[in-house]
Amino acid sequence: WIPRLGVLPAIRRSGAGDALMDSMLANAQSLGMEETHLEVIRNNVPAHRLFLKKGFKEVDEYLVLRRAPHSVPEAVQCDTTWLDHDAALEALESYPRHLTWITALSSMRNAPDLSGIRVEFANGSSGWLVFRYHKFSLSHLIFHTEQGSPIQIGIQLLATLYSRYPRHDTYAENIQVEDPHLPALLGMGFFDNFRRIEMRRKM
Repeated sequence: WIPRLGVLPAIRRSGAGDALMDSMLANAQSLGMEETHLEVIRNNVPAHRLFLKKGFKEVDEYLVLRRAPHSVPEAVQCDTTWLDHDAALEALESYPRHLTWITALSSMRNAPDLSGIRVEFANGSSGWLVFRYHKFSLSHLIFHTEQGSPIQIGIQLLATLYSRYPRHDTYAENIQVEDPHLPALLGMGFFDNFRRIEMRRKM
């Protein structure tokens, strides 16, 4: 993973980004890495052009969402379990979809502030949310619906989350544009902050 690449404004257009990429890719190859992943902010044309030049291919597009504190509907009655760090990791291990470097299991395993929520309805619907807790904000939200409607499950999970943390800002990074929980996020007050394009390069 190349999580961030930046070039100071004073030396842009000097070939610095090109040289940095060549060095990192050479190091990755010498270590036997089979594939390199990175993300570029949508509409960052110079960086996007550089990555395409180096052989990276577009894989997916992700939303970076934000929500400011405000009131939400009360959670409906269902069985709710708050997950500690280990239980949240166990849930994440069962996640069936691709996770980017920000929320990948190997990244989240090292996060001391990892928590989660699991909900189960009488009709058999169930799902969970894993997130990171900070003093004034919540981040790294990952939703999974095991059974039932992802919108219903998503709304229930968020209503439960904000019943405990009503004054926290929330940042949800790398939500897939096709994520079935997206309508729940938007309905609960999240807005599109910016977008990232995931790119990969085979060695």
